[in-house]
Amino acid sequence: MREVLDEIEPEKPVPGKVFSILSFAFAMLTLVLGIVLMVKTQVLSPKINVSSLRYPPMILIRGFQIACLSGLIFAIASMVKKEKLPYLKAIGAVLNFLIFGLILGLIVFAAIIDMSR
Repeated sequence: MREVLDEIEPEKPVPGKVFSILSFAFAMLTLVLGIVLMVKTQVLSPKINVSSLRYPPMILIRGFQIACLSGLIFAIASMVKKEKLPYLKAIGAVLNFLIFGLILGLIVFAAIIDMSR
């Protein structure tokens, strides 16, 4: 006697938490790299003399940019996949979007200042 069990439904896949955690982690990494960049810039140029101004290492700048963009991508992915961890996802997304907006604003500001010369 073979009976068909129609009442058993396949379980729905549980949404993961990986993208939310990565989004928050990259937001924190971006903040740490930003603080390191600010400190490094202040240490390298204690005087406000444009001719003797030194720039921080390019690897710090690229790391800051890559961490920001990665955090932004993971934040969008966690929203699209509708992952759990609402607070962690929200904090990571807000921080990543604010940092990205800050970087974009600095680029636009620098371009405007450069055009006015």
